[in-house]
Amino acid sequence: MEQNREIKINQLPSKTWHWLHVNEAVVTVPEKMEEAAIKIEETDQLVKVKVVAGEGSLPVKAEAGKEITVVEQLGSPEEKETGMLKFHTELELQENSHIHLIQLCMPSEGQTLINKVTAKAEKNARVSVTQLFLGTGNTYSEVNAGLLGREADLTAKIGYFLQKEQKLDINLIADHRGEKTTCDITAEGTLKDKAQKLFRGTIDFKKGACGAKGSEVEEVLLLSDDIVNKTIPLILCAEEDVEGNHGATIGELDEETLFYFAARGIGRKTAENMMARAKLEKLCPEIPDEETRQLVMEQLEKLMPETAREENADEA
Repeated sequence: MEQNREIKINQLPSKTWHWLHVNEAVVTVPEKMEEAAIKIEETDQLVKVKVVAGEGSLPVKAEAGKEITVVEQLGSPEEKETGMLKFHTELELQENSHIHLIQLCMPSEGQTLINKVTAKAEKNARVSVTQLFLGTGNTYSEVNAGLLGREADLTAKIGYFLQKEQKLDINLIADHRGEKTTCDITAEGTLKDKAQKLFRGTIDFKKGACGAKGSEVEEVLLLSDDIVNKTIPLILCAEEDVEGNHGATIGELDEETLFYFAARGIGRKTAENMMARAKLEKLCPEIPDEETRQLVMEQLEKLMPETAREENADEA
């Protein structure tokens, strides 16, 4: 019989809001997991990675002055894997380097993805993370970026769409240690049916990070009364000369917007799909290769199909 164990993941750097039970996530995983089969395609400009099941990791190092783009597909709805996919991407950035990590998190229905990204950025290094959560299974995702050197930077752009009884648990930490380090975190997504989402965004200004600046913003579109949405912004300050901002916009489609669509013959369901898709389509220009962009567009069509013609036919 397969043995399981509980692990704590996605932990906040400083525990708070105990009564909300958001300080960490507890997940049951197999005691032993099979090693992941990692498919890697590499060119001078791009590294493409695909992992469907199992446990694995990928170290990525950018030498001083170099730039690397990595595209990872984690999971595959078509292959209908079940069980656990556990993957860790380790980024190391030397002075004046840049790594752009693009992740398509696509666990299949019945599968759980545990995704972890860690980064260490030296002087003037730039970490760019673009994540699209487009699967039909559950996902736990953490990004922990250590901004170690002066003027190191983190830019994170996140998009998600959740439906049915999907769960998404995100923990993003910008660990400011160097002087004049910066971070810019944006997340946009849509929840419908009985989906559940928890977004933790932490900007942690450590002692010595004087002149550092950080910003985080989340926009959430709610398409059901039965969803569970939690947004946990956290700014920690151990240094006085810093600037941190956070904000969240959470709401439904208003009547004025629905009237605008209706006046153009577009029904409510199609309007919802169009608004939800727009939040994710705006991230497509971040993807450097046509094959991956096409994969994203195909998955968007499966999750949020254009249904205006069908609705109009029904209404007629």
